[in-house]
Amino acid sequence: MSLILTAHGTRRPAGVAMIGDLASRVSALVEQTVHVAFVDVLGPTPSEVLSGLSPAAVSAQPAILVPAFLSRGYHVRTDLPAHVTASGHPDVTVTPHWGPAGRSPESWPTSW
Repeated sequence: MSLILTAHGTRRPAGVAMIGDLASRVSALVEQTVHVAFVDVLGPTPSEVLSGLSPAAVSAQPAILVPAFLSRGYHVRTDLPAHVTASGHPDVTVTPHWGPAGRSPESWPTSW
């Protein structure tokens, strides 16, 4: 499984670092690499990350896109599916968005 944590994106270094820290926490929980993608403002985009996965990873396992968004707005409803289509990846699951503040990665399912 290739796990991709997807966030909005920001020019603020602290915001970028926060998503990196979150990806590190999730990576420790699932004991595998967690890729980071941004839908807006900076890259890499979800389609770039999906397109950049190794052929072996693409053929062997699904990719799981986890939207680190508090609500199911335009980016989650429209942009993420468009990025999945643009990537050409044959097997992508988009999980529900992260949801309200206070829900830590430890509460996420680890059996996607």
